[in-house]
Amino acid sequence: AGADAHRQVCAHVVGGDGWQMVGDGSRRVYGFGFAPAQGVDEQVMTNGLAAAQFPAPTFTFREGDEVWLALTNVGMIFRPDLFDQHSVHWHGFPQASAIFDGVPQGSATVQMGSTFTYYYKVNDAGTYLWHCHVEATEHMEMGMIGMLNVLPRQDNTAYTDASVGKAFTKFAYNDGDGSTGYDKAFSLQLGAVDSNFHELHELVQPLPFLELKGDFAQINGRGYPMTTFENQADMSKADNSPSLSQQLHSVVRASVGERVLLRVTNGSVDSYFTLTGLGLPMKVVGRGAQIARGPSGAATTVHPSSQSTQSGGP
Repeated sequence: AGADAHRQVCAHVVGGDGWQMVGDGSRRVYGFGFAPAQGVDEQVMTNGLAAAQFPAPTFTFREGDEVWLALTNVGMIFRPDLFDQHSVHWHGFPQASAIFDGVPQGSATVQMGSTFTYYYKVNDAGTYLWHCHVEATEHMEMGMIGMLNVLPRQDNTAYTDASVGKAFTKFAYNDGDGSTGYDKAFSLQLGAVDSNFHELHELVQPLPFLELKGDFAQINGRGYPMTTFENQADMSKADNSPSLSQQLHSVVRASVGERVLLRVTNGSVDSYFTLTGLGLPMKVVGRGAQIARGPSGAATTVHPSSQSTQSGGP
Protein backbone atom coordinates (compact mmCIF):
# COMPACT_ATOMS: atom_id res chain seq x y z
CA ALA A 1 0.00 0.00 0.00
CA GLY A 2 1.22 3.46 -0.85
CA ALA A 3 -0.35 5.18 2.17
CA ASP A 4 0.62 4.60 5.79
CA ALA A 5 -2.02 2.12 6.96
CA HIS A 6 -1.31 2.43 10.67
CA ARG A 7 -1.71 6.09 11.58
CA GLN A 8 -3.01 7.03 15.00
CA VAL A 9 -5.18 10.13 14.76
CA CYS A 10 -6.59 12.27 17.58
CA ALA A 11 -9.29 14.92 17.09
CA HIS A 12 -11.39 17.03 19.46
CA VAL A 13 -14.65 18.86 18.76
CA VAL A 14 -17.14 20.79 20.86
CA GLY A 15 -20.93 20.74 20.63
CA GLY A 16 -22.88 23.92 21.34
CA ASP A 17 -24.92 26.61 19.64
CA GLY A 18 -24.49 29.68 17.44
CA TRP A 19 -25.84 31.61 14.46
CA GLN A 20 -25.83 31.38 10.68
CA MET A 21 -27.08 33.44 7.75
CA VAL A 22 -29.55 31.89 5.32
CA GLY A 23 -30.63 32.77 1.79
CA ASP A 24 -28.86 35.82 0.42
CA GLY A 25 -27.50 36.78 3.82
CA SER A 26 -30.47 38.91 4.83
CA ARG A 27 -31.69 36.68 7.65
CA ARG A 28 -29.94 35.23 10.68
CA VAL A 29 -31.13 32.04 12.37
CA TYR A 30 -30.23 30.25 15.58
CA GLY A 31 -28.76 26.76 15.47
CA PHE A 32 -26.85 23.96 17.19
CA GLY A 33 -23.49 22.84 15.83
CA PHE A 34 -20.05 21.35 16.23
CA ALA A 35 -16.68 23.13 15.99
CA PRO A 36 -13.00 22.26 16.45
CA ALA A 37 -11.95 22.45 20.10
CA GLN A 38 -9.64 25.34 20.92
CA GLY A 39 -7.18 25.39 23.83
CA VAL A 40 -6.78 22.98 26.72
CA ASP A 41 -8.70 22.14 29.90
CA GLU A 42 -11.21 24.87 30.81
CA GLN A 43 -10.25 26.86 27.69
CA VAL A 44 -12.11 24.28 25.60
CA MET A 45 -15.35 25.20 27.38
CA THR A 46 -14.96 28.98 27.21
CA ASN A 47 -13.67 29.04 23.63
CA GLY A 48 -16.40 26.65 22.54
CA LEU A 49 -19.32 28.83 23.62
CA ALA A 50 -21.28 30.23 20.65
CA ALA A 51 -18.67 28.71 18.30
CA ALA A 52 -20.94 26.35 16.35
CA GLN A 53 -20.05 25.88 12.68
CA PHE A 54 -22.46 25.12 9.84
CA PRO A 55 -22.01 22.47 8.61
CA ALA A 56 -19.96 20.56 11.14
CA PRO A 57 -16.22 20.35 10.33
CA THR A 58 -15.28 17.85 7.61
CA PHE A 59 -13.11 14.95 8.77
CA THR A 60 -10.74 13.16 6.41
CA PHE A 61 -9.16 9.88 7.52
CA ARG A 62 -7.28 7.07 5.78
CA GLU A 63 -8.22 3.45 5.57
CA GLY A 64 -6.35 1.69 8.37
CA ASP A 65 -6.31 4.67 10.74
CA GLU A 66 -6.98 4.30 14.43
CA VAL A 67 -9.02 7.37 15.42
CA TRP A 68 -9.72 8.83 18.85
CA LEU A 69 -12.39 11.55 18.56
CA ALA A 70 -13.22 13.51 21.72
CA LEU A 71 -16.51 15.42 22.04
CA THR A 72 -16.98 18.14 24.68
CA ASN A 73 -20.51 19.40 25.32
CA VAL A 74 -20.16 23.14 26.08
CA GLY A 75 -23.89 23.76 26.47
CA MET A 76 -26.28 26.19 24.78
CA ILE A 77 -25.25 29.72 25.80
CA PHE A 78 -28.21 31.25 23.95
CA ARG A 79 -30.70 28.72 25.37
CA PRO A 80 -29.71 28.42 29.06
CA ASP A 81 -33.00 26.61 29.67
CA LEU A 82 -31.68 23.61 27.69
CA PHE A 83 -29.51 20.82 29.08
CA ASP A 84 -29.30 18.72 25.91
CA GLN A 85 -26.87 15.85 25.68
CA HIS A 86 -24.90 15.31 22.47
CA SER A 87 -23.18 12.41 20.76
CA VAL A 88 -21.25 11.51 17.62
CA HIS A 89 -22.77 8.99 15.21
CA TRP A 90 -20.61 8.00 12.24
CA HIS A 91 -23.41 7.34 9.74
CA GLY A 92 -22.64 4.29 7.61
CA PHE A 93 -19.68 3.07 9.66
CA PRO A 94 -20.05 -0.70 9.30
CA GLN A 95 -18.15 -1.98 12.35
CA ALA A 96 -19.16 0.48 15.06
CA SER A 97 -18.89 -0.76 18.61
CA ALA A 98 -22.21 -0.17 20.37
CA ILE A 99 -20.67 2.09 23.02
CA PHE A 100 -19.17 4.34 20.32
CA ASP A 101 -22.12 4.37 17.91
CA GLY A 102 -23.73 7.52 19.34
CA VAL A 103 -27.31 6.18 19.40
CA PRO A 104 -28.68 7.05 22.88
CA GLN A 105 -30.51 3.73 23.38
CA GLY A 106 -27.27 1.74 23.42
CA SER A 107 -24.41 4.24 23.58
CA ALA A 108 -22.82 6.84 25.79
CA THR A 109 -24.02 10.43 25.43
CA VAL A 110 -22.22 13.54 26.60
CA GLN A 111 -23.68 15.76 29.32
CA MET A 112 -23.03 19.51 29.49
CA GLY A 113 -19.54 20.22 30.78
CA SER A 114 -18.35 16.68 30.02
CA THR A 115 -16.09 15.07 27.42
CA PHE A 116 -16.31 11.58 25.93
CA THR A 117 -13.80 10.01 23.52
CA TYR A 118 -14.91 7.77 20.64
CA TYR A 119 -12.64 5.13 19.09
CA TYR A 120 -12.79 3.94 15.47
CA LYS A 121 -10.66 1.47 13.53
CA VAL A 122 -11.16 2.78 10.01
CA ASN A 123 -11.63 -0.18 7.70
CA ASP A 124 -13.55 1.03 4.64
CA ALA A 125 -12.81 3.85 2.19
CA GLY A 126 -15.73 5.99 1.08
CA THR A 127 -17.91 9.02 1.78
CA TYR A 128 -19.89 9.29 5.02
CA LEU A 129 -21.81 11.64 7.31
CA TRP A 130 -21.31 12.26 11.03
CA HIS A 131 -23.95 13.84 13.24
CA CYS A 132 -25.44 14.08 16.70
CA HIS A 133 -27.87 11.21 17.30
CA VAL A 134 -29.50 12.65 20.44
CA GLU A 135 -33.01 13.84 19.50
CA ALA A 136 -31.63 13.30 16.02
CA THR A 137 -34.26 15.06 13.90
CA GLU A 138 -34.06 18.22 15.98
CA HIS A 139 -30.28 18.33 16.39
CA MET A 140 -29.58 17.53 12.72
CA GLU A 141 -32.08 20.15 11.51
CA MET A 142 -30.45 22.66 13.85
CA GLY A 143 -27.06 22.01 12.19
CA MET A 144 -25.20 19.19 13.97
CA ILE A 145 -24.15 17.28 10.86
CA GLY A 146 -21.07 17.18 8.66
CA MET A 147 -19.09 15.12 6.14
CA LEU A 148 -16.52 12.42 6.81
CA ASN A 149 -14.26 11.10 4.05
CA VAL A 150 -12.02 8.02 4.16
CA LEU A 151 -9.16 7.75 1.66
CA PRO A 152 -8.32 4.25 0.35
CA ARG A 153 -5.11 2.30 0.90
CA GLN A 154 -4.64 2.43 -2.87
CA ASP A 155 -3.80 6.16 -2.68
CA ASN A 156 -0.20 7.05 -3.56
CA THR A 157 0.16 4.08 -5.88
CA ALA A 158 -0.11 4.43 -9.66
CA TYR A 159 -2.91 2.84 -11.66
CA THR A 160 -3.76 3.64 -15.26
CA ASP A 161 -7.44 3.86 -16.13
CA ALA A 162 -7.54 2.06 -19.49
CA SER A 163 -10.75 3.86 -20.49
CA VAL A 164 -8.89 7.17 -20.71
CA GLY A 165 -5.27 6.03 -20.87
CA LYS A 166 -4.28 8.17 -17.91
CA ALA A 167 -2.47 7.25 -14.70
CA PHE A 168 -3.79 8.37 -11.32
CA THR A 169 -2.38 8.28 -7.79
CA LYS A 170 -5.54 9.36 -5.92
CA PHE A 171 -8.69 7.23 -5.84
CA ALA A 172 -12.18 7.15 -4.36
CA TYR A 173 -12.00 3.40 -3.66
CA ASN A 174 -9.59 0.46 -3.86
CA ASP A 175 -10.64 -0.26 -7.42
CA GLY A 176 -7.54 -2.17 -8.60
CA ASP A 177 -7.80 -0.68 -12.09
CA GLY A 178 -7.71 3.12 -11.71
CA SER A 179 -11.40 3.53 -12.62
CA THR A 180 -12.08 5.76 -9.60
CA GLY A 181 -8.89 7.78 -10.02
CA TYR A 182 -9.12 11.56 -9.88
CA ASP A 183 -7.05 14.73 -10.00
CA LYS A 184 -9.06 16.91 -7.61
CA ALA A 185 -11.74 16.18 -5.01
CA PHE A 186 -14.46 18.40 -3.57
CA SER A 187 -16.90 17.72 -0.73
CA LEU A 188 -20.43 19.08 -1.13
CA GLN A 189 -22.97 18.76 1.68
CA LEU A 190 -26.44 19.61 0.43
CA GLY A 191 -29.03 20.73 2.94
CA ALA A 192 -31.99 22.92 3.74
CA VAL A 193 -32.90 25.12 6.71
CA ASP A 194 -36.47 25.43 7.96
CA SER A 195 -36.23 29.03 9.14
CA ASN A 196 -39.57 28.85 10.98
CA PHE A 197 -38.36 25.87 13.02
CA HIS A 198 -35.15 27.69 13.95
CA GLU A 199 -37.00 30.90 14.83
CA LEU A 200 -39.44 29.07 17.10
CA HIS A 201 -36.46 27.35 18.75
CA GLU A 202 -34.87 30.71 19.47
CA LEU A 203 -38.15 32.00 20.92
CA VAL A 204 -38.54 28.94 23.18
CA GLN A 205 -41.76 27.86 21.49
CA PRO A 206 -43.15 24.38 20.72
CA LEU A 207 -41.37 22.88 17.72
CA PRO A 208 -43.51 21.86 14.69
CA PHE A 209 -41.77 18.60 13.75
CA LEU A 210 -44.62 17.44 11.51
CA GLU A 211 -44.40 20.67 9.51
CA LEU A 212 -40.64 20.57 8.89
CA LYS A 213 -39.95 21.88 5.41
CA GLY A 214 -36.67 23.50 4.37
CA ASP A 215 -37.22 26.92 2.83
CA PHE A 216 -33.55 27.86 2.40
CA ALA A 217 -31.48 25.36 0.41
CA GLN A 218 -27.74 25.28 1.10
CA ILE A 219 -24.49 23.82 -0.17
CA ASN A 220 -21.81 23.44 2.50
CA GLY A 221 -23.88 25.47 4.94
CA ARG A 222 -24.36 28.48 2.68
CA GLY A 223 -26.97 29.83 0.32
CA TYR A 224 -26.28 31.76 -2.87
CA PRO A 225 -24.45 34.13 -3.31
CA MET A 226 -22.42 33.16 -0.23
CA THR A 227 -21.66 29.81 -1.90
CA THR A 228 -19.38 31.70 -4.31
CA PHE A 229 -17.23 33.48 -1.71
CA GLU A 230 -13.98 31.51 -1.86
CA ASN A 231 -12.12 33.64 0.68
CA GLN A 232 -13.19 34.19 4.28
CA ALA A 233 -12.36 37.88 3.80
CA ASP A 234 -15.10 38.07 1.16
CA MET A 235 -17.48 36.14 3.40
CA SER A 236 -16.93 38.58 6.25
CA LYS A 237 -17.94 41.47 3.96
CA ALA A 238 -21.41 40.03 3.46
CA ASP A 239 -24.00 42.01 5.36
CA ASN A 240 -24.45 40.69 8.92
CA SER A 241 -22.64 37.47 7.98
CA PRO A 242 -21.19 35.46 10.89
CA SER A 243 -18.15 34.49 8.82
CA LEU A 244 -16.63 32.26 11.48
CA SER A 245 -19.65 29.96 11.60
CA GLN A 246 -19.96 29.31 7.84
CA GLN A 247 -16.47 28.62 6.57
CA LEU A 248 -17.01 26.36 3.54
CA HIS A 249 -17.68 27.59 0.01
CA SER A 250 -18.83 25.29 -2.78
CA VAL A 251 -16.85 26.58 -5.77
CA VAL A 252 -15.42 23.73 -7.86
CA ARG A 253 -12.38 24.66 -9.98
CA ALA A 254 -10.55 22.36 -12.38
CA SER A 255 -8.45 22.58 -15.53
CA VAL A 256 -9.29 21.10 -18.92
CA GLY A 257 -8.42 17.40 -18.92
CA GLU A 258 -8.63 16.94 -15.17
CA ARG A 259 -10.97 14.43 -13.56
CA VAL A 260 -12.93 15.68 -10.55
CA LEU A 261 -14.29 13.59 -7.69
CA LEU A 262 -17.41 15.05 -6.07
CA ARG A 263 -18.20 13.66 -2.63
CA VAL A 264 -21.89 14.49 -2.19
CA THR A 265 -24.09 14.07 0.89
CA ASN A 266 -27.57 15.23 1.88
CA GLY A 267 -27.67 16.62 5.41
CA SER A 268 -31.34 17.62 5.32
CA VAL A 269 -33.95 15.80 7.40
CA ASP A 270 -36.86 16.70 5.11
CA SER A 271 -35.64 17.54 1.59
CA TYR A 272 -34.29 15.69 -1.44
CA PHE A 273 -31.95 17.22 -4.01
CA THR A 274 -30.58 16.50 -7.47
CA LEU A 275 -27.11 17.62 -8.51
CA THR A 276 -26.40 18.60 -12.10
CA GLY A 277 -23.16 19.29 -13.95
CA LEU A 278 -24.46 20.76 -17.19
CA GLY A 279 -22.62 19.45 -20.23
CA LEU A 280 -20.12 17.35 -18.26
CA PRO A 281 -19.77 13.58 -18.70
CA MET A 282 -20.31 12.07 -15.27
CA LYS A 283 -20.45 8.65 -13.70
CA VAL A 284 -21.39 7.24 -10.32
CA VAL A 285 -18.38 5.55 -8.71
CA GLY A 286 -19.88 4.52 -5.41
CA ARG A 287 -22.20 5.08 -2.48
CA GLY A 288 -20.92 5.22 1.07
CA ALA A 289 -18.33 2.47 1.43
CA GLN A 290 -19.49 0.56 -1.65
CA ILE A 291 -17.86 0.95 -5.06
CA ALA A 292 -20.31 0.94 -7.99
CA ARG A 293 -19.59 -1.67 -10.63
CA GLY A 294 -21.47 -2.27 -13.88
CA PRO A 295 -21.66 -5.57 -15.81
CA SER A 296 -18.20 -4.96 -17.26
CA GLY A 297 -16.69 -4.30 -13.85
CA ALA A 298 -16.26 -0.58 -14.53
CA ALA A 299 -18.14 2.29 -12.92
CA THR A 300 -21.42 3.10 -14.65
CA THR A 301 -21.66 6.15 -16.94
CA VAL A 302 -24.77 8.28 -16.46
CA HIS A 303 -26.46 11.21 -18.18
CA PRO A 304 -24.84 14.57 -17.34
CA SER A 305 -27.98 15.74 -15.51
CA SER A 306 -28.00 12.78 -13.14
CA GLN A 307 -26.67 12.92 -9.61
CA SER A 308 -23.07 11.75 -9.75
CA THR A 309 -19.85 11.58 -7.80
CA GLN A 310 -17.22 11.90 -10.53
CA SER A 311 -17.07 14.23 -13.51
CA GLY A 312 -14.80 15.31 -16.30
CA GLY A 313 -11.87 13.53 -17.83
CA PRO A 314 -9.30 13.89 -20.59
